[in-house]
Amino acid sequence: MDRPQLSTHNSLAGGITPHGVIPTGLGIPVPFSTPIRKRIFRRFLHQRIENQAPVSTSSSSTTTRATITSPDNPSNNACPFNSVGATYFSQYNVITTGDFSSTSDVENQTIVCGSLKSNQANYCIHIDQNNFNAKSPCLEINGALPSGGGSPNVQVGSVSVGSNPVHTLTKKGTTQYQIDQLQFNLNGGNQGATAFVDSNLPSKCAAITSGLQTLSSSLFQITPNNNATIPSGQPSPLNLNVNNVDSNGIAIFNLSGSSVLANKYVQQIQININNANCKFILINLYGTAVNFNQGNLVGSWITNLNGRAKTLWNCPQATTMNLQQNLQGALLAPNAVVQASSNIDGATAVKSLTTQSELHNPPIQFPCLAAVEKAPVSTLSSTTPKATTTSTVAPTTTTSTTSTTTKKQAPINAEAPVSTSSSTTPKATTTSTVAPTTTTTTTTT
Repeated sequence: MDRPQLSTHNSLAGGITPHGVIPTGLGIPVPFSTPIRKRIFRRFLHQRIENQAPVSTSSSSTTTRATITSPDNPSNNACPFNSVGATYFSQYNVITTGDFSSTSDVENQTIVCGSLKSNQANYCIHIDQNNFNAKSPCLEINGALPSGGGSPNVQVGSVSVGSNPVHTLTKKGTTQYQIDQLQFNLNGGNQGATAFVDSNLPSKCAAITSGLQTLSSSLFQITPNNNATIPSGQPSPLNLNVNNVDSNGIAIFNLSGSSVLANKYVQQIQININNANCKFILINLYGTAVNFNQGNLVGSWITNLNGRAKTLWNCPQATTMNLQQNLQGALLAPNAVVQASSNIDGATAVKSLTTQSELHNPPIQFPCLAAVEKAPVSTLSSTTPKATTTSTVAPTTTTSTTSTTTKKQAPINAEAPVSTSSSTTPKATTTSTVAPTTTTTTTTT
């Protein structure tokens, strides 16, 4: 039998030689009969798949862009939510790293890392006081409060403010506390709710801001594993088809924000669950201006409380957002100045938010978060401000250090959806582009 000839190829990318030899890149040909043939062949296939450009096929009605991801891609196996940012996000109904203005209701906990701009709203209205520590803050405000008076209502829990700027706190009664020019009505006052200065808020907000930025950016880099059918010729539904999930049960989409939420051909947006192992849906939207003004979200997944808790709209590039439609599911847009004229049914973490509409539950539920240590929680001591006594509280300093390891994710192919046109047939585009616990003791007399 003739000996196999040496291949002139230098790497696996060269393929299999006509003589039944797999080049190893070491100058040593490996015949097909060797025991290591299968392992090398698998590596060869994976490399060819990962390096292959998206394949486009077209017909009279659709244009399909398909990307095959290697099953060994670590970005789809490691839990992407084991981070400080995800831990904070899961604890709040609303997070703004900048300013917040609302004249309506917030159902769960709120933290404002900038200034509160509105003097009338209702907070924590859907929290069971039997399951919430009245001395823990349900509303946290790191920055300044508005002037001109006002009386926000806090249904459950306490109110905390940061140490810079310095605030003046006055207890007016069991359920009434004045902070600067705002009089807060604390309905949990009989259970121990109060108002206090939390000197840890500045450092906590710094950790939240950094954590959310890192979380949003890292999620955006994960390779998508599902397709969306996007109308481009005549009005029709936009379908997010969940056929595949990663090892954590996560279905991932990467789409243009304008093609999904501001597409004049979109009548409705529906999530179709075709995989029983789906535990979470991540929808990465790219674009600096993301406006939601077309189509309603429909379907049993997204209109169900449990489904909304497990759906995340991630917009890391957005700097402005205008939400005219009812957004369902959690929103993560840490760089965006958001205007909302309709309700948001899910956790919201943005740079700043102005709304006259309601901010609803549910809190976001990540499929793999238990390995991360809980974020810092501030509580006050048993000593509270005395009635009708005004005091200025000087800040104290507490330093908390949180360490997190972020695994670099695979880069994303952020190409815009491809569309074709026809004078007679409506068309659709199917797109898949490729901390520690702290306790603050504050005595106000």
